[in-house]
Amino acid sequence: TASTASRLVPLDKPGMRPIGISEIARRIISKAILRVTKSDIQSAVGSLQLCAGQDAGVEAAVHAMRMIFESESTDGVLLVDASNAFNSLNRAATLHNVQILCPCLAPALTNIYRKNAELFVAGETILSQEGTTQGDPLAMAMYALGVTPLIQAVSIPDTQQLWFADDATAGGRLHPLRTWWDKLADVGPAYGYHVNNSKTWLVVKAEHLSEAERIFDGTGVRVTCTGKRHLGAALGTGTFIKEYVQEKVVMWKAELDKLASIAKSEPHAAFAAFTHGLIGHWMYFLRTIEGTAPLLQPLEDSIRQHFLPALTGQSGVSDLERELLALPARHGGLGLVNPTTMSEEHTLSRRLTAPLTVIIILQRDDIGDSRQQQQSIKSSLRTERRKRQEEAAAELKTRLPQHLQRAAELASEKGAYSWVTALPFAAHGFALHKSAFRDALCLRYNWTPADLPRVCVCGAVFTTDHALSCPTGGVTIIRHNEVRDLTASLLTEVCHDVCIEPRLQPLSGETLSTRNATTEDNARLDVAASGFWGGRFERAFFDVRVFNPYAPSNRTLQTAACYRRHEREKRRKYEERIREVEHASFVPLVLSCTGGAGPCATNFLQRLAALQAEKHHSTYSMVMELLRCRLSFALLRSAITCLRSARSSFHRPGRIDMSAVDLAMSEGRVERD
Repeated sequence: TASTASRLVPLDKPGMRPIGISEIARRIISKAILRVTKSDIQSAVGSLQLCAGQDAGVEAAVHAMRMIFESESTDGVLLVDASNAFNSLNRAATLHNVQILCPCLAPALTNIYRKNAELFVAGETILSQEGTTQGDPLAMAMYALGVTPLIQAVSIPDTQQLWFADDATAGGRLHPLRTWWDKLADVGPAYGYHVNNSKTWLVVKAEHLSEAERIFDGTGVRVTCTGKRHLGAALGTGTFIKEYVQEKVVMWKAELDKLASIAKSEPHAAFAAFTHGLIGHWMYFLRTIEGTAPLLQPLEDSIRQHFLPALTGQSGVSDLERELLALPARHGGLGLVNPTTMSEEHTLSRRLTAPLTVIIILQRDDIGDSRQQQQSIKSSLRTERRKRQEEAAAELKTRLPQHLQRAAELASEKGAYSWVTALPFAAHGFALHKSAFRDALCLRYNWTPADLPRVCVCGAVFTTDHALSCPTGGVTIIRHNEVRDLTASLLTEVCHDVCIEPRLQPLSGETLSTRNATTEDNARLDVAASGFWGGRFERAFFDVRVFNPYAPSNRTLQTAACYRRHEREKRRKYEERIREVEHASFVPLVLSCTGGAGPCATNFLQRLAALQAEKHHSTYSMVMELLRCRLSFALLRSAITCLRSARSSFHRPGRIDMSAVDLAMSEGRVERD
């Protein structure tokens, strides 16, 4: 049917492999099914097939097989490769086995794969008659269940096996390994699993090399005593592993240098590629191969010498600044980690995967309570990591110079780092061009932006602090209005009777006891809305203030004290009048131009996120993250406008002297229409 049809695109794997791109509705439905059936699939697959979404499954596979290889009872490890495994899987046998192994998933797989789906490529149509469609969200689960009976069929004593999708691995004595191999080659085709002899390797200990070559003679299996790649990591001697990592480092350094060249023109995109993509390759090696961190020094050198200058526009960063940039965004950094300082990642990975690793080594089919154990360990590791990061950030801030201490404090505020962690989606307004991104970093770390004018149009010396406070040209009003308009737009989604700059009722004999309370007849606030706090007709008024924490009146105060002072001023001015005359509530929305929010503004965002999450049937955390991100970018763009605006009055239209126009037209003999 049309719902199961897919467009095919080629994947260079090496060699061409077809990837099916199905309709969005099918992908959504398939992922929803997986979310519901995930635990049932893992229970059915067991602990020896680790592609069913087990926590850190591939890391557990690497650690377990390395422990098996290093055991005295192991002569070698067989790394098996299969030919076009996903497309060769016996579909009929798999659908039958799924009904027995995982009945809750069987209806979905049967409806999708029992008929030959149409696959479109280059204007032609071919039928999918065997295997799974690579690209289908259910393909991995289907393959895992499809080969589970095969794993059970080839299991023999004195051999420890594990699988990750079609990558089969077995360790033990040489003769049992040969028996396991023969059995796999014999039984596998019935399930659609065809071993690829030429790409299969036997990694043995040096003293067993000649015996291994004799035992596996004629099989086509290649034998080595040095080592081979295993699930993206390495298995073998220490020398081989070191050389393997160094080869990867050379490749990663070339990628990093390329990314540095991209960062010159697209720093925001390059930053996202580094933090959300490139670093993941290094992290996997750090977690799966012990002693990797010192070998990554060339990467750190490239980061310091090429990537950071291209990204920030600065000639270089000091050692303290490098430590600061390596911190997570929530602690004032950018998440640009130093890979040479992350040697503890391997230990953390071993701790996390320990329950699953033990089951693999024992060759138990069921996963037991390992999932619950891993969740508990993951929670404790997350807590430990955050505690270490907090301690490292606190210790570093004591060593920073005064201007950087203030910058790090402001950069660590809740919401001030939302723009750092957001992906640069232009459709949401989250993408920054090169000048804006570098200005954003300068504002975040109190660096001096490039190409600033020497003197402001108001006559004062032009500095970043002056730019954020100078009212000339109305740019500070633009900053205020940007937040006001965004607030009104967000309120419109969940409230009614939302208006901008609502006029307050004039006083008619009322006496206000609060000192400095406004009594003007034409007083206005920024935003008003009904139903925000619960009652349908209950009115709420909001007034925005965005202040510069680097201004002389604020820089000597703690950030929390700044928020309290500005909120107190707003309350004194408006709260009593709104409460007594309007019979409504008042909320001062005090924000820092660096992205932070005061206590009242934070409460407002929390209530707004709860209302939007309820209306859109979404999770509170996701809505809150989006709200903070939108607000962060609004403040950031406004601050950059303060920094880069011409502050000129030439844009203001003047009055046209019509008498002069008439004279010019008469002298030029121009006829009116």
